[in-house]
Amino acid sequence: EVARRSWHATRALPAGHRLAADDIVALRPGTGVPPSIDLTGRIVRSPIEGGAVITDDLLEPTHG
Repeated sequence: EVARRSWHATRALPAGHRLAADDIVALRPGTGVPPSIDLTGRIVRSPIEGGAVITDDLLEPTHG
């Protein structure tokens, strides 16, 4: 069985923050955005706690 991973916050991230590579880490469980999707440059919509799984609803929608 493959262990699925998803992006998690490496620290608390405030709303309005633009994600950088050191803000996120791929960990289990894989219940959020998968590491195959590049989140760098995305804007945080709602505050994210350190260690929390990053789900698409916590981020501003992409344009294009």
